[in-house]
Amino acid sequence: PQLADMGKTEGAEGNEEFSNLPPITYADKMIVSVAGPAFNLILALFLSMILWIGGREVVVSTQIAVVAESIVNSQGDTVIGPASSAGLQVGDVITAIDGDPVKGWNEVRTAIVMGSLRDSQGNPICVVSILRGMELMKITVSPALIHDEGFRALGIAPDNIRVGVHQNPIDQLQTMAKVTATTFLALLDKGSDVKMRNLSGPVGIVHGLSKMAEYGIMDAIWFAALINVNLAMINLIPIPVLDGGHMFFATIRKVTGLNMPYRMKVTGHLCFVVLILGFVFYVSFFDISRVGEAAGLIEDAPTVQADK
Repeated sequence: PQLADMGKTEGAEGNEEFSNLPPITYADKMIVSVAGPAFNLILALFLSMILWIGGREVVVSTQIAVVAESIVNSQGDTVIGPASSAGLQVGDVITAIDGDPVKGWNEVRTAIVMGSLRDSQGNPICVVSILRGMELMKITVSPALIHDEGFRALGIAPDNIRVGVHQNPIDQLQTMAKVTATTFLALLDKGSDVKMRNLSGPVGIVHGLSKMAEYGIMDAIWFAALINVNLAMINLIPIPVLDGGHMFFATIRKVTGLNMPYRMKVTGHLCFVVLILGFVFYVSFFDISRVGEAAGLIEDAPTVQADK
């Protein structure tokens, strides 16, 4: 509906056919705009309840089981493992990454990839808080960038023992929202190595869902819930075309009493439609490349020996 000609319903001149209709109230506009994100969250909540009841197997331990002596970076060069070089050891239990507490290996991996700390020379660093025996320690590691994606990696891996977890739905939604917000902030942070090309469009989402389904139905359900939380949060961003934009402009009119000229609305919407479609085509190009690598149609990028 955002792409339709909304002139008649939003007050453009010369619409005698709609002149007798009552004006659309602020509450009506807000209810219509928030409906989409709200139903995304309702669906995510429903899927989270299925995960809560059925359980999902995840690696809950943050203990390091593998410290790679060497890894292959994004240039295809074999380099000394960052964790090994910094002094991390097998048996160390990771408690925090860059000062943020972590629970489970998924959070460890996400925190490393999304990291944005750099040293005085501009090189990426990662502050790993560990428990070694009875001693709490902080070790600064200089991560390597791996794969064509240029993700940060330390060259560590867990024992990969998966345990069934029955996390309550609200905690699940909070975790998913945190992942989405962290990704968005990493994109805006100049110190981060996360780039626009690392995101996924429709092609990447379908491919990701199919890959998660290979692990099990619960993993596919978790991914579907994550996508719905992601869509809800993105749709609330206050830019034209998105529901958040409609809410923002409706609120501006409510507060100031001023209505944005119709032609300005149309121009703004068209500009952002072009930008969004351009973004979709841009990330889809890299999505297709990833799908090609997964299918063996494109030569695989260098991989790391740990951090899996």
